Amino acid sequence: MGLDCTILVPLHSCAPAIEAGSLDWLEGFGGPVLLVLARGDGETRHAVEAWRRKAQADSLEVLEQERPGLYAALNDGLARVKTEYVQQCGADDEAYWRTHVRVSDRIGDRRPAWIAGRCETRNAGGSRTGAGLYRQALHGLAPLLLPLTNVVGTPAVIFSAMAAREAGGWDETMPAAADYDLWLKLHSRERPFMLPFATGRFLVRPESSLTRAHRSTSLDDCYRSRRRYFRRAWLPGLARGVQSAQFKLQDLLGE
Repeated sequence: MGLDCTILVPLHSCAPAIEAGSLDWLEGFGGPVLLVLARGDGETRHAVEAWRRKAQADSLEVLEQERPGLYAALNDGLARVKTEYVQQCGADDEAYWRTHVRVSDRIGDRRPAWIAGRCETRNAGGSRTGAGLYRQALHGLAPLLLPLTNVVGTPAVIFSAMAAREAGGWDETMPAAADYDLWLKLHSRERPFMLPFATGRFLVRPESSLTRAHRSTSLDDCYRSRRRYFRRAWLPGLARGVQSAQFKLQDLLGE
């Protein structure tokens, strides 16, 4: 039996990408899909409806977000999720929903607050990135490294909807680190259940990467987040240095 999981995708002015087939990976998925659109974005809604008819995606639901912003969209979507688990990814990313049966078999009767699979990272041309391979090499150490730096790929994370809501969802005041902040909140509850196989893919577009474009803001937001969840006063400062070095390495590796 598969996983009781909703795939949550925020869409902001994504009509051209949808028309170019960015949602085609969802074809065949029988579980709930929740797409969150910016208020008044009729062009994207029209593209979604056309894709839904083409793909016969009857389980797809479209929600218009109440407040502006990416993480407001995700929080609005999270409030509507009815399944036990959620897998969230951007319009250009891909959740490997065909692995859900394997995930379910792995966790068995356990109900982890969150599950972290490997995340494949590719550039727009389809080839794997050096930075992605570097993070994959560190995947098994993620539970230990998370207090210092983020090596978890968002599209590959499957998390409990209830646990995320109890943790407060995404912090909308941290636009450059809200995903990492959520992982730290879940990590403070319990370590992730680690999977040895890939459960998602992240597409790197350097021209539109929020983290790459806002390195300084990301460092500041991550520092604030760590100060909330880790009592050892020296750790956030050490982690800032580690993360800064990691950013430089990722730039050298082409991400």
